Amino acid sequence: MWLFIIKSGRKPMKKEYLAFYIMLVGVTVSFGAIAQTVKIPDPNFKKQLVILGVDLNGDGEIQLSEAQKVTKLSVDQAGISSLIGIKSFTNLKELSFWNNQVKVLDLEGMRNLEEIFGYNNQLQTMNLKGMVNLRTLYVHQNKINALDLTGLLKLEEIKMHDNALYKVDIPNLPKLVHIEFQKNNLLEFKVSGCAAVKLIRLSENQLSKLDFTQFKDLEELSLRDNPLVSLYVFGLRKLKLLDCSYTQLTNVNMSGTASLSKIDW
Repeated sequence: MWLFIIKSGRKPMKKEYLAFYIMLVGVTVSFGAIAQTVKIPDPNFKKQLVILGVDLNGDGEIQLSEAQKVTKLSVDQAGISSLIGIKSFTNLKELSFWNNQVKVLDLEGMRNLEEIFGYNNQLQTMNLKGMVNLRTLYVHQNKINALDLTGLLKLEEIKMHDNALYKVDIPNLPKLVHIEFQKNNLLEFKVSGCAAVKLIRLSENQLSKLDFTQFKDLEELSLRDNPLVSLYVFGLRKLKLLDCSYTQLTNVNMSGTASLSKIDW
């Protein structure tokens, strides 16, 4: 802030000083907004953004205006441990960061994001609140132990095999067609309001009782290597493939499964 001394034939009034101060503050704030720098603590993340050409003015930093121009971002295999700063990419539609060391995925409020490819990281927690346009979620081969998919009404595919989940409760996702949760620690699997599902893979968990009769469009069901003692699949006329090998099942009512062409018992 500059200090101006104004000399005139009359004594400046307080209102004139106030108006001049407000004008200077307004100019400072205006320039600050234009050149706002995105905070990116992870040096490998920032380095990769620069390599990819996100730094349009070549100053070695990522400005908010630069981040907002990006719609697709791939920072795979770059030694990244934190994605802090990603929320500034408000127009991002596709995010890929597979094979890194990211532990926390906080994408809350990123309304434009449609696809996430974050498999083979160290993810433990994930915040997807407000992601109303998310269609694809691939976060397999991580360490995630809790899941909240509430409000993701456009979600179509979810791959979360090889994680640390004990419970899955999927509520009212009308466009969901593809579900993969094999190789977790699942003791409970609940789904409601997801009538479009065509594929479910739950192999290598700890599930004992399952009822899939609500999934009238289900075509493929894999339940191999679970301590299953009870399974309901009757009436699933579109079911083509059923794998319930290495379970404790002795009898399953298969009535109505007219399209079933392959069964592993």
